[in-house]
Amino acid sequence: MNWTVVPQMRLVPGVVDVNVNGGAEETYEVALDPARLIASNLSVSEIYHAVDANNAASGGGWITHHAEQQSVVGRGLVRSLADFGNIAVRANADGSIIRLRDLGRITIGARTRLGAVTRDGQGEIVIGVVMMESGASSNATLAAINRALPSIRQSLPTGVTLESYYTRATLTGQTIATVRDNLLMGAVLVIVVLVVVIGSWQASLVIASVIPVALVCAMAGH
Repeated sequence: MNWTVVPQMRLVPGVVDVNVNGGAEETYEVALDPARLIASNLSVSEIYHAVDANNAASGGGWITHHAEQQSVVGRGLVRSLADFGNIAVRANADGSIIRLRDLGRITIGARTRLGAVTRDGQGEIVIGVVMMESGASSNATLAAINRALPSIRQSLPTGVTLESYYTRATLTGQTIATVRDNLLMGAVLVIVVLVVVIGSWQASLVIASVIPVALVCAMAGH
């Protein structure tokens, strides 16, 4: 999610960020063998600094795109378990190199988890909450996201799916429907009250028609 979906989603006009929750974050781990450390005359701190120096990124400035500042970096990150094991810890005087895989067992693990996310209580999922820019149109942003989803899905690994299970359009549509129904009901009640008080349908309709005309004039003047 963080490496494939989020970078592409942040390029969509109107999207400012994506908050990701759920799932296990993959890590590369090494279980050091004390006997090998003693034989190689190495300390844990030396191994830590070697790993840190061989898994880093270097800044290269930034560019501005879609009202958002994008950082330009040069990445020298470990991308596989083999890369992790090939990290050179020390070069000996005889030209031999002690690599991380020579000092212990290299495995794939996961960071300590603080929670989990499920969908309808069935299995675990990873969610990404898309955050919209302040002042952006929700309908235009949703349309742009829907246009971008097919290309994002094509870049996902085999077996991984990307589905939209809640959109802001649902809440917006329900709110608009509620306002519309309340306005219609209010208009009907106003006409009924006018008919009862005045006793004439024609006069009641003329008076009631002033309300929407006044609203339109007020909105146009604003």
